[in-house]
Amino acid sequence: MQVTKRSEYSILSVLYLAEHDGVADIGEIAAAQRIPDSLVAKALQELVKAGILASKRGPGGGFSLARPAGEINLLEIIEATEGPIAISECLADSGSCNSYACRLEPVWRSVQDSIRTTLARVTVQGVIDAGRGATGTIDIVSPGQDSAAFRSGDIHATRPIILCDFDGTISKQDVSDTIFTLWLGETWAAIDNEYHNEKLSMVELYERCWSLVDAGEDELYDFIDRVEIDPHFEEFIRQSRASGIPVFLVSDGFDLYIDRIMGRYGLSDLVHYSNHLSFDGNRPVPEFNNRHPECTQCANCKKFVMDEKRNAADFTIYIGNGFSDRCAAEHADLVFAKDSLLEHCRDKGIPHVPYEHFGEIVKYLEEYEIFKR
Repeated sequence: MQVTKRSEYSILSVLYLAEHDGVADIGEIAAAQRIPDSLVAKALQELVKAGILASKRGPGGGFSLARPAGEINLLEIIEATEGPIAISECLADSGSCNSYACRLEPVWRSVQDSIRTTLARVTVQGVIDAGRGATGTIDIVSPGQDSAAFRSGDIHATRPIILCDFDGTISKQDVSDTIFTLWLGETWAAIDNEYHNEKLSMVELYERCWSLVDAGEDELYDFIDRVEIDPHFEEFIRQSRASGIPVFLVSDGFDLYIDRIMGRYGLSDLVHYSNHLSFDGNRPVPEFNNRHPECTQCANCKKFVMDEKRNAADFTIYIGNGFSDRCAAEHADLVFAKDSLLEHCRDKGIPHVPYEHFGEIVKYLEEYEIFKR
């Protein structure tokens, strides 16, 4: 992967506007950065469309930052210019791989996630401050520090609880999504697209996908038994128990694999709220016993679990990574977010702390004495 000149032009244009703190026209920005007017014009249009810049027409018009420089990161600038970052063709196009059991896909995805997370932590203000400093280094926002949207002074917790997503948060991969990818291929991609375009509910997605999975119980367990969890999660649970903080797993996934995976790590006593999966012969059958009548999108609505549990708490912490975590995150006191949940929190101004793994969450909660050292 190489950052293109188009992305560099976009970043340089944003930096110029941030440093000059006002409105500038295309000619001024192009001349200052020694970039052709036509390329600057294209870059600015894309950045306005993405909500990074604002434009003003007429005399005295031009372009300016739509948000403070400390709230604009390099990832959103690059993706506004280039589209979503994908270091491998199979990550950009799910139908490009000729093997549904590709062993490299998890490797490429891990590398890609690291790149995206790092770029998301580098703010425009951080680049400017580094250029003014003596060291010349860029201060990348650490998950162990406050994010721009959350300050430690907001923590007033004597009876905290923690709710934690499972797929892609505790487990290194989304187990259901991976099963559907391996067994359904392009069919899964089409169904998932319908869901994200709000043409299907999660229940409808799951019912359709599981009806198409041609796998017996032993075959499915063979895959599940190879799923790994975040290497720092066990330490996170030890610390939460030592601090007397309840942890509840909330998942829009299924108990069949959560129970088996947690049992393999000696954590089968963790209380979780999820959907049920059983077998009728060789046919997997999903059940949705935790649906809430007011929630039309989720199979297991995490917000309603949160509402029930927070009655006995004065501070609610939520940890997640994906689409189904959005509603719960919007109602938590503190959110640890990565991947698409991190983007959602930034877009919506939800108080949050970015993280990559549970070791960083442990460090943060120790630092602010939620976990007792």
